Amino acid sequence: MCKEYVIFAQKFNDCAMKNFKSFNSYIESSIVKNWDRDALSDYKGITLQYHDVARKIEKLHILFEYSGVQKGDRIAISGRNSAHWAVAFFATLTYGAVAVPILHEFNAEQIHNIVNHSESKLLFVGDVVVKTIVPSEMPALEGIINLPDFSLHTSRSEKLDYAREHLNELFGRRFPRAFRKEHVSYHRDEAEELAMINYTSGTTGFSKGVMLPYRAIWGNLEFCFRAIGSKIPEGSKTLSILPMAHMYGMAVEFIFPFCHGCHLSFLTRLPSPAVIAQAFAEVKLTLNHSKIMLVANDEWLVTVITSQNQTYGDRAECTFLTTDRDVYLNVHNMLNDLLDDTTTISLPRGEQATPAERA
Repeated sequence: MCKEYVIFAQKFNDCAMKNFKSFNSYIESSIVKNWDRDALSDYKGITLQYHDVARKIEKLHILFEYSGVQKGDRIAISGRNSAHWAVAFFATLTYGAVAVPILHEFNAEQIHNIVNHSESKLLFVGDVVVKTIVPSEMPALEGIINLPDFSLHTSRSEKLDYAREHLNELFGRRFPRAFRKEHVSYHRDEAEELAMINYTSGTTGFSKGVMLPYRAIWGNLEFCFRAIGSKIPEGSKTLSILPMAHMYGMAVEFIFPFCHGCHLSFLTRLPSPAVIAQAFAEVKLTLNHSKIMLVANDEWLVTVITSQNQTYGDRAECTFLTTDRDVYLNVHNMLNDLLDDTTTISLPRGEQATPAERA
């Protein structure tokens, strides 16, 4: 390797480690600061405020304790994007355990292999994944927890059974005078401490686990704050489309908005063009960098919707393309309505709205 690159990498690493701040402290701070704001919503489903997220995290910590989970133990999560997926992920890290996100599109054999290979002690599953897995194929698990309501699908521990059955009682004992902001105190992580094991899609065989320390997640979060934090007001509404088990979706569409005090909405379903267009209309996003292109000729009506990744220049992160006539007409009508809206401001490329216009 070129000597200059080695020196640059070392200087970058030294600088980053000097400025490292506990990743979990960002979650803690955001919850306390935005206590009564909306935090997580399932599209056409539940909405959790930041204090609701904190309460659910504490209840999951009780389940982790009673199931024998120690700091550094693995907890796997597999399901479509949802508010409870987010809660399970944050509960895992703030407890000091290691998160193992698993793409919900994986088949049962792949999920079994990842759970066993990672030596996970607990597994959270969504309503689709739960229908495919076989608990006996994952003998080391202490329990399998349903994401929709955090009920027990499978338990191999009497203590876990007891904790789930008496969870509200145990929570009340722990916080006898009500749960408040000052009770939010999470595991203080170190830069090189293992935070997550992210498994590849397994193109050439079984998935391989990539061990990610806290500094990797922290670095992505800090980059988002510097690059787009000033462009997205706190409290903004955002829509998460990419799977949160996908690293870009996790870092940019999930972790950053939450730590920035935003209100996140999750599709919780297959992101077809029609569903996305409807969600955009109903969620009323504050800001997004999606692009819509309509192409029409004598033969075709084409709708192209892209989510742009501007990390390394302009390139599409994900693209939806359809020749469905109804989708084209619906999007065309919505765009016309938007352009007719007197609150819409059209600016040439490179120009910014004035403070008066933004108000």
